[in-house]
This record gives sequence, C-alpha cells and structure tokens, in this order.
Amino acid sequence: MINTGYSQNVKKKELQKEYNNILREIKQIQNNIDKTSRERNIGVNEIAMINSKIEKRQKLIDNIESQAKVIESELQLRVKDVSNLGLEIAKLKEEYTKLILWLNKNHSSVNKLAFVMEANNFKETYHRIQYIKKYGDYRARQSKYLSNQVDRIMEKINSLNTIKNEKINILDINKTQQKELTSEKNNRDQVVKKLDKELNELRRKIVAKNEQAEAINRKIKKIIEDEVRKEQERRIAARAREAKKDAATGVTTKREPEDYSQTPEGRLSNSFRESRGNLPWPVSSGEITNKFGRQPHPLAPDLFIDNSGLDIRTPSNSAVKSIYKGEVVRVFDMPTYQNCVMVKHGDYFTVYAYLKSVAVREGMEINAGQILGICGYDDTHGYSLVNIQIWHYQNKQNPQTWLSGR
Repeated sequence: MINTGYSQNVKKKELQKEYNNILREIKQIQNNIDKTSRERNIGVNEIAMINSKIEKRQKLIDNIESQAKVIESELQLRVKDVSNLGLEIAKLKEEYTKLILWLNKNHSSVNKLAFVMEANNFKETYHRIQYIKKYGDYRARQSKYLSNQVDRIMEKINSLNTIKNEKINILDINKTQQKELTSEKNNRDQVVKKLDKELNELRRKIVAKNEQAEAINRKIKKIIEDEVRKEQERRIAARAREAKKDAATGVTTKREPEDYSQTPEGRLSNSFRESRGNLPWPVSSGEITNKFGRQPHPLAPDLFIDNSGLDIRTPSNSAVKSIYKGEVVRVFDMPTYQNCVMVKHGDYFTVYAYLKSVAVREGMEINAGQILGICGYDDTHGYSLVNIQIWHYQNKQNPQTWLSGR
C-alpha cells in the first residue's frame, strides 16, 4: 500500500511537471503568433505555428486525462482504506464492549479484593495483584489503540475529501482546455479559408523546397561517403605501415583483427548512440515547427514537405550549439538553407542548417554545447530557425527520438 501510494505520488509530480512545461510551450507559441499578428497578417508560414499550438493543447489535454486517472486510482485506494478501517473499528468496538462487560462482571472492586484475599500465601497474593494490573493495562492499551484507529480514519476521510476536490478541479481544467482546443481549431480553419488564394504560390514554393531538400541530402551523402572512404584509407594505410615495419625488422607480429568498437571513433560512436533520448537541443529555447519525414501541408493535404531533420523556430540571433562532441568535417552553404555545419561523432553525423554565420572551421575538435554559429532568418518560413539532422552513415534518423524532451 505504501509503495503504491509513493509511486502514484511520483507519477502525479511527473505529470504536473510535464503539464507546466506544455503550458509554457503553448504560451511561447502564442507570443510568436501575437508578434506576427502585430507585424503583419498571418500567412501560410504561420499555419505551422498554429498547428503546433493545437498539437500542444491536445498533449495538454492528454496530460490532464492521465492526471485524472492517477487521482481516480488514488481515490479508490483511499475509499478502500477508509472502508477497511471502518470495518476494523467496528470489530474493535464490539470486542472492547465485550471486554468491558466481562471486566465489570468479573472484576468489580469487591470481586478484586476477594480475589486477592483468597490467596493462600504472600507469593500468590503478589501474582494475583499483578494479574489484576495486567488486565487494567490491557484495557488501557485497547482503549488507546481504538482511539488511534479512530484518529486514523478521520485523517483518511480528510485525505479522501482533498483528493475528491483535486478530481473536481482537474475535470474543470479539462473542460476549459477542451473549449480552448475547439476554439483554436475553429480559428485555424478560418485562417486557412482566407489563405486559399495563396495556394498556387505555395505549391511552387513547396516543389522548390523539396528539390532543395533533396539537393542537400545528396550533398550530405556525398560528404559521408568521403568521410567513410577516408576512414577506410586511414585503416589500410595503418595496416600497410605495420606490415612494412614487420618486413624491416624481419619479425612477423601476429595481430588480432581491428575491433572498431575499441578505436577512438568506435568509442565515440557508441557513446553517441548510448545518449539517444538525452541529447541537448541545439538552441536554448524554441519549438518544433516542422517534424522529421514527409509531412502533409496544412493548407493543401495533397502537398507534402520532405524534411530530413527538425525545423526549430528560435529567437533571432540565437546561438546554435553542437549537441555532442566530435569533429567538424564540413562547412558549406546551400540555396535557401544558408550556411551548414556538419559534425562527425564516430559513425554518426549531425548537420546544422540555416546559419547566417559560422563560428567553427573544418577539422576542429569541438565539445558538446560549443557554439557553431548564429541562426538565420528564413523568408520562406517567415521566422528565425535552425534545422538539425542526424545521420548514421547514409541513414537519416529522426532527431526527435535523440533529443531530450522539452
């Protein structure tokens, strides 16, 4: 019972922390929307922000429902506790009543005196006095235990009432959030209707954007191929030097096949892989506006945006940082994507795009959290952002499963 109560309390605290974080994210997104509304009319680029807010609101409602389930479970446990204590107290009262009746009948003052006086010797008299005293002590203990149990049930009842109030409060909050969600969806739909005339231009931009995304993918794959080739050439050259050394000394050294996992690159790769789900974000603050993979556009479901990473909207001039230690293997620029920095972490690679300036150079060894550059403003999106990609050789990874949750 104690372990169950403790785990539920921990779960409630975790859910409350998540609830506060989501509320903070919703507020930040709303601030960005309000800022755009003041500067100009909401356009197609802001639909992603509105959708992100709706998604966060739904997540908030899911969190509230989870909290309600935990509270309901705790409520049932408290009801059961009160019921069990009530039964125990009823049974104790019944037993105590029988004890009092029996003591009054068999241990009146006269009976007690006669019981003592009828002893055959001093030793028996002493034992009979102790016997009567023990009965008195037992009666006092039973009375105190019964009193303590009554106090316990009152505490449980007060706790039960507190939890009932928590449940009422969380249900009221859920109703409010449901109304907010419905209102936000209606507002989003109205904005979409007003923007229908921009669809043709939007289609052209999406096609161009996907072509540019494919171009940067080819560029990244080529760089990775070059890095893999260089690593293979390095190993072949190392083995050739060892063979030449053996030939010069006339001694053939038996060497075990190279274990990649024990090389500096292999250890770095393993370390990066073990950090999955706990890697820091590349910016101090921001929200995801475009997710990994093929995403339907909110204004035109028949149009898809191919994203090899995550687009994270962030305040202007935010520092973009490396999410893990490694080596800068390439700094390059691409149309639309501006400056890009590619960092090697063993056989994993991270790419940071939309940088208006770069603070590192190729060949640099960098640490986690080291500034790579400053995020840039993108006209297509209509805000400042960074795009982060994670590759394992030629395979794109979903950065959201690698970065720590926010």
